[in-house]
Amino acid sequence: MHQIGATFTRLQPVIEFSEKAFAACTDTVSVLGEPPARFETVHSQSLLNAWYNKVQSCLAEPVQVEQRPGHRRVQVLGTTIFDFAVDGTLQVFAWDFDENDRVMLKELPAGTVVVQEVPPGRQWMDGFKLGALRALCQRHPGQAALCRAYVQWALNEIAKSVWDAKTQDMVRYQIAVAIDLDVWAVGVADQIQLSAQPKLPMRADVYNHAMTYRKDYETLQQEAPQLIPLYALLALKLETFRQDESLELTARMQRLLVANGIKPATWRLLCHDGTQWMKEFLAYYFLDGQSLAEAACDLLRIAQAFGTSKLVAPWLLQAFIQLGGNPNAPQARIACRLDDLFGLCARLGHLVEQADDANVALLQERAHHIFDWAAKYLEKMPAGFASRMTIRSIIRKVDEQQSLDVIRLQSESAWQTPYHLALKNTDCQAVILDSGLAIWTEGHTMRHCATNYIRACAKGDWVMVSLRGSEGSRPLATVAFDVRASRVVMKKIAGFANALVEPQVRRLADDCRRQLQVQRDEMCGQQVLA
Repeated sequence: MHQIGATFTRLQPVIEFSEKAFAACTDTVSVLGEPPARFETVHSQSLLNAWYNKVQSCLAEPVQVEQRPGHRRVQVLGTTIFDFAVDGTLQVFAWDFDENDRVMLKELPAGTVVVQEVPPGRQWMDGFKLGALRALCQRHPGQAALCRAYVQWALNEIAKSVWDAKTQDMVRYQIAVAIDLDVWAVGVADQIQLSAQPKLPMRADVYNHAMTYRKDYETLQQEAPQLIPLYALLALKLETFRQDESLELTARMQRLLVANGIKPATWRLLCHDGTQWMKEFLAYYFLDGQSLAEAACDLLRIAQAFGTSKLVAPWLLQAFIQLGGNPNAPQARIACRLDDLFGLCARLGHLVEQADDANVALLQERAHHIFDWAAKYLEKMPAGFASRMTIRSIIRKVDEQQSLDVIRLQSESAWQTPYHLALKNTDCQAVILDSGLAIWTEGHTMRHCATNYIRACAKGDWVMVSLRGSEGSRPLATVAFDVRASRVVMKKIAGFANALVEPQVRRLADDCRRQLQVQRDEMCGQQVLA
């Protein structure tokens, strides 16, 4: 038996390739065909056949269930165990090897474990890959790199031969029936978000959260379903507000918010307009270093600064948040910027409520530019300017300053950069921004604060790159690299209006970083030779 948590399990792993497993597969005919010639020295027909047979057995019987008083365990494809507690929460363990190469069960972080659409892909075969590599390296000491390449080849070949969409659907169905997730908890999990970015399919941490706080969620579903997303953020912190059990759940939520600077008027707006809107703004917060409740309160303090009779328009809230937050480089706190801009926020909130549709559209178009201007120049305005300004007067100030900035930057010379970039196998191009005007234009077009880094780029400390798609279209992203040290570092990356960039765009940025690194290394080598 193997230890799992504080108890033991009779479930057995299949990732180990013992000598007995080799001996049982003496057939010299490959089920996968002959491997490339470069693998001849490490090729093992018995290993391939043993591996293939193990995978086939797992697909024929994808789940094993161990039911005992106090717990239920479901082993999935011989590699992972879903361990359910009495309260319905679950821990997930994967078969692995310890430092002495003995098979063990390793607990997986709940936030990384998919509990719907299991398995999420062919990654379930990675356990077999680990066992096969261990066995092969023992047979061929000193050839670890070649063994790794051979095992990867074998994994790809086996996956192609046994794992197709039809098989995946069949296996997922059998696993879903065996795991038997609580339908109610799955429904709640779809309504909440416990991380900066939505994680789909659902992870174990969200499911466990719904099960742990089930009683409170059931209460909210009946009395105030619009507060469910907010409660998800406050739940853990609310544990300290349970002293007075006579208080209703919503009263405890309000008390917690009031203690963190949220006014009763804002609470009433949340009750009326709901809290689903908060989810999209969590991406601006660095949640690893603070609690969800702290991020929620920080966000609500910003929202109430606009003083609107309805919850602030998301575009206006986003324009302010972009001054201190970026989904590609989130911050712990953003509301501290209110110290300088509280009056401006209150005035803009009032103007938006009073404006007609045309002026609202105008403000929405220019909101980022207004906040960017205010962060730099509002303190230079006459006293009371923020409280008296109109839509036209603030936009006029912004336009005047932008015209002055353009005139100044046009008079400045471009700088020389020793770097060049060429993206291969893509229709995109990487343009190095080599002047203050080019960076200003990029920031203006993309609605972000690229201009804050003109000086660093002019000194040669940073290289700013515009990733662009088809000609005439808006850039995909702006990326800034620090090239001062021996290792080139990506310091900033932002999409339009500081939006989170797509994975493929980030890969283009990584390609740029690698090219800059190679060129920097070459330049440093030439300097040493000189």
